[in-house]
Amino acid sequence: MFKQFTLIVIFISGAFSYAQLNEAVKQENVIAAYIYNFTKFLEWPTNDSNYFYISIIGESKIIKPLNMIAEKEKINGKEIVIDEINDISNLKPNSMLYLSPGEEYKLQAILRKTSNMNILTISNSDGFARKGVCINFSVVNNKLKFEINRKAIEEAGIVPNTRLLSLAVKIYE
Repeated sequence: MFKQFTLIVIFISGAFSYAQLNEAVKQENVIAAYIYNFTKFLEWPTNDSNYFYISIIGESKIIKPLNMIAEKEKINGKEIVIDEINDISNLKPNSMLYLSPGEEYKLQAILRKTSNMNILTISNSDGFARKGVCINFSVVNNKLKFEINRKAIEEAGIVPNTRLLSLAVKIYE
């Protein structure tokens, strides 16, 4: 009897962990799709590069789905390069930067470094849009949403489309 109970507990806890893992994978896929789709509603200054860089600082599960998108899609006719970085000195101008959860301590250095580089900063940490990140993901009523710091986007030299602004759950000016 005890063995059966133990097996049931192990099975239930394993199923629960799998369900949590499955939910996290889904969320990372949604975040990757959002990041790609944001580019359709933003206008960067013109540049001569043949590539559009999406950099990820820190470990993140969005890298795999972003690479899958990059294999099939382009941004404004440019090939997409997914760039995993640990050092912010490797950032490319006219690009996007996703700050992975767990890398929050780098926020101020990142904001200083990106201030004149036309980089759209994106995070998934509570309160970061208020702190100067251009777009921050948040969960509202168990759904992934995003908030926008309009001032940060405009200071980055990027022009947001009114449609993107209308989709945000909150806009900071």
